[in-house]
Amino acid sequence: MKKTFRHSLLGYALLGVGLILLVLTRAPELSAINAILGSLILLAGVIPAIHYFQIAPTDRSTIPLLPLAGVFYGLFFGASVFVVRLLWVPDEGRYIHYNPKTTLAVSTEAQFLVLAGIGLMYAGYYFFRANMSRHSPQFRLPKIQDDRWTDIVVGGLVIAQLIYFYIPSVQQLPSVGQFVVPAGYLAFGYFYVRWRKKQLKPFVAVPVLLIAFPLVIIKLITSGYLSPLILTGLLFVVLEMAIGGRIRWLPLLMLPIILLLAYPPMMVIRTYIWDSSKNLNTAEKLSYSAKFFLDYYVLEGVEENLHRPGTGKLSFSKNPINYRGLAIRTSHIVLLANVMDASPKRVPYWRGETYVPLFTHFIPRVIWPEKPQERTGNAFGQRYGFLDNTDYKMSLNLPWITEMYANFGTIGVFCGMTLVGILLAFLETAFCRPKVPALQLVAGAVVVLPFFYQESNFSLVAGSFIPLVVCIWIYFYVAARVPFERLLDAIHRR
Repeated sequence: MKKTFRHSLLGYALLGVGLILLVLTRAPELSAINAILGSLILLAGVIPAIHYFQIAPTDRSTIPLLPLAGVFYGLFFGASVFVVRLLWVPDEGRYIHYNPKTTLAVSTEAQFLVLAGIGLMYAGYYFFRANMSRHSPQFRLPKIQDDRWTDIVVGGLVIAQLIYFYIPSVQQLPSVGQFVVPAGYLAFGYFYVRWRKKQLKPFVAVPVLLIAFPLVIIKLITSGYLSPLILTGLLFVVLEMAIGGRIRWLPLLMLPIILLLAYPPMMVIRTYIWDSSKNLNTAEKLSYSAKFFLDYYVLEGVEENLHRPGTGKLSFSKNPINYRGLAIRTSHIVLLANVMDASPKRVPYWRGETYVPLFTHFIPRVIWPEKPQERTGNAFGQRYGFLDNTDYKMSLNLPWITEMYANFGTIGVFCGMTLVGILLAFLETAFCRPKVPALQLVAGAVVVLPFFYQESNFSLVAGSFIPLVVCIWIYFYVAARVPFERLLDAIHRR
């Protein structure tokens, strides 16, 4: 206990020194008060993570949902203040965003609101844990008695995900991806946990973890999106922490390193591999991406005519791609500040409109083919001028706290963030209890982990939650009813 306390004290001390350095070395255009408030938001965000590791592994939630949510707000609303400098245009004396005509700013009002929101999220969480967790239902998967049959059943999810990723016609089937994609990660997580516990035979581990899983990673890389790749890595870091009781720092630190190395070149790679006229297959996309990274970071650079005509070869050493795109992607505090500045003076509150899809999102498109597509991200960008009024394709992320303000103002943030804290506590209690079987552990992680990443509007994250839980339960319920032993006996008798 004393050792844990000393480690926590050391962590706070190092964090405090780091925050002071951030404030002292801030960009000239960032005011001292904005820098201090950004540091406080970052500090408030990481407190639950430090506290989490003070709890004995046998007593804490298997998935640190609140600590992860806190870190999300600390980084995207606190630390992001210090990278907003990349959006600053000195000649014009302003920040720029997706739409060059949009003027952005960092406001103290928005930062105080985020601090209050984080505090209320924590209050809601601990209120539920203290008063209601004992009465919370617990999600339990139907138990399959034979581990061999469990491996076969879970292996079916691996095959289903590979089919979905590699056969385009299957991707066109309505609602299939909403189950198959997360269920595939459930399967890989399950086999990983079994392998770590030395319970998986080599003839299962090799095809699943050394062949099938790399094939999935290849599809993630060639999709042009980095978030699914990073979140997949985080899933395995969390599972490793759940089964080992301690954090593996090397894999965790590799995630931001991969992001920082991959993000700038990926912005250029996307323009090539997303070009429908080229009709590239997966192998061609992977080959082009690998060659680009090698040329950019190691060799002499990438030919200019593919990307930046007139600038010469593009290389990391001579003509690096800047991190402005990453700054735009992560500086959610400036979005909130501008929404607060615009509403309700120039832009009226949405008054719950963005939450309406929650009431229809759970209906599978196979049942309702004409179900309206959710385009809240584009509507948000258009409404507040972050997107050009002719751009109806790009979708802008609408973080939960910003969505709350855009709908109901300050009172919406106060009530909404309290409810978010209660929701996180409920999910942890129902799905992430300690000392559960491997399949239960991974299933809980897969269904609740998206709730920490509160970057997209609420209905987009929560809308598919109930259908996914129901489908996973039905799948394993049916599997548990199969008389596997009798089938084996019948086969042997033949």
